[in-house]
Amino acid sequence: MAVTYDAASAVNGTVVTSLSVNHTASGTNRAYVLGVGFIDGADTTFSAVSCGGVAATAVTGGDTTFQYSNYRSKIWYGVAPATSSQPATATFSTTIDYTGLAVLTAAGVDQTTTYDGVAWNEGASPVGQSITSTSGDLTVTFTWDDRLAAGATSSQTRRVSNWASMDTGPGTGTATHTWTHAAGYIWVLGLNLKAASGGGGSPTHFFMSMGVGT
Repeated sequence: MAVTYDAASAVNGTVVTSLSVNHTASGTNRAYVLGVGFIDGADTTFSAVSCGGVAATAVTGGDTTFQYSNYRSKIWYGVAPATSSQPATATFSTTIDYTGLAVLTAAGVDQTTTYDGVAWNEGASPVGQSITSTSGDLTVTFTWDDRLAAGATSSQTRRVSNWASMDTGPGTGTATHTWTHAAGYIWVLGLNLKAASGGGGSPTHFFMSMGVGT
């Protein structure tokens, strides 16, 4: 079984303590990847992150930590989110001035070894990263910019674009994800979703960053 893209959603917030957007997942062997980027939240932690009624688990290595004192981005994942419309949420330990959340669901994902590896990069637009993957797996990246503007474009298939955006690779092996944004400076985090038994293989990962913390 190959991993297939399902759906993606995004939401922004200013001067908030939480973000929430309704999202509907479908298919079997479901999994989600959720990313949050924020500014002006020094020493902020996350008290709760979830999607489809399933509490999220932080992706190992998928945290840029604080950069430039008050920038941060982070990704989480979860398996078997509900198939009905459910909120994807992130709750902060303090008020955040500027923040964005994006979530993406996929089907055909290994429910035990969901992803393999992460990587990150940052810099002036455009920023690219090669993600090693095996045919049948699916590379996913999350990006965030420093100017709080929608409209980022991807060399791969952009699935949602707002202050926070996400894309997917072709699912045929190693792919380079290059994000371009007029904002100038961007961060991206990513990973490779592993196919459920019967398809896919070892992944390679990617993640580009932005700074903010847990």
